[in-house]
Amino acid sequence: VKPGLRLEIFDGKTFRPRFDFSAVWRGGDVRCVMETSAGDLWIGGTAGSAVVRGGLLKSLGNSNGFSDSSRFAFVEFEPGHIFAGGRDDLLEWNGRRWLVLLQGLDRVRTIRKTRDGVIWVLSGSGVHRLRNGTWITNGEDDGLPSNTAYTVFEDSKGRVWAGTSRGLSLFNPETDRDYPRTRLAVAGNSREVAPDGNVRIFFSGI
Repeated sequence: VKPGLRLEIFDGKTFRPRFDFSAVWRGGDVRCVMETSAGDLWIGGTAGSAVVRGGLLKSLGNSNGFSDSSRFAFVEFEPGHIFAGGRDDLLEWNGRRWLVLLQGLDRVRTIRKTRDGVIWVLSGSGVHRLRNGTWITNGEDDGLPSNTAYTVFEDSKGRVWAGTSRGLSLFNPETDRDYPRTRLAVAGNSREVAPDGNVRIFFSGI
């Protein structure tokens, strides 16, 4: 297959060619295509990303804070408010520049918002959700079959399901809503501060 980027539209019966950017596309394998409320097309690939405005393709680089050009997921929750998930991070477009929201994600697969306003980000490092301005990460220690998560789905009853590399898991929001109980470790903690003023405190949380 000749490498490149060709976009087609399905009219219900057949596909019709719309754009052919094979001569200028340098983004590798295409992983996601998103059309915004303004009619722009955002395209993410394994080696680069671009946006199509007015039929012209513009590659996305380090300008305006766009880091790690490879993108695996684009989503627009509100007009002009865009999230972009890449090989390592999650970016947010605030209308002027890109801001880094999360790092160390290991390839973002899905970005979705449920009806309660929670934003879910699924990647190779687990299930991450933004609720009331705070990011919470769940993995195998929290009951998921695997840390490698691919997709999230909200059913008609409002239940949230996560699909991982080892199966499906149902989110239970009522489990242990309290803050972790912390305790100081008896072993390892000194009773006195060293003469240089440095001190290390060992503790654990449940």
